[in-house]
Amino acid sequence: MNTIQKDNKFLSLLIGLFAFFIFVFFTTNIYAEMQWNLEENKWKTEKLLNLDSKLSNLNSLKNNLEDRSNSQSKKIKKFTSKFSEDRLVSYINNYIEETNKDDINLFLDSISFSENKKSEIWFREIKIDLKISKIKNKYILNNLLDYLTSTSSEYSFFITELNFPFEKSGQYKVNIPLKMYIK
Repeated sequence: MNTIQKDNKFLSLLIGLFAFFIFVFFTTNIYAEMQWNLEENKWKTEKLLNLDSKLSNLNSLKNNLEDRSNSQSKKIKKFTSKFSEDRLVSYINNYIEETNKDDINLFLDSISFSENKKSEIWFREIKIDLKISKIKNKYILNNLLDYLTSTSSEYSFFITELNFPFEKSGQYKVNIPLKMYIK
């Protein structure tokens, strides 16, 4: 009986070792997968927090832009509004009519629009040529240029070049090439 017990002990030890190796072999993959999943979960949580932070910043910016009283919103509104040639012509004509209340100080001969293309800053660039005549003096012209280039006005224009005689007496006739950027 002693040898049978020794054989049974040896056989049980062998079965135990075999079971232990099978247990280790199958569970090693489970532990590696679990560790991978924990690392992936940690990475995704960090990414989610980062994206959530960016989203809250963007929502804050959106709320600032939607707030009509915000100064940044007012500055950007010029570039995001829809462009209308009729409104622009009306805008310029209103100034001329206001200037000509008492006496004819300047006269808009023509206005033309061209090259509605994307610029290097990804805004649409519109070139506008104003032909203005019967300008009585350079102060009236200077006031018109101030009106067109004012940062607080409804539209923002950039004057590409301007030529007119300084020492001429009488009325001026000026061609004003303007550039305007819209979204």
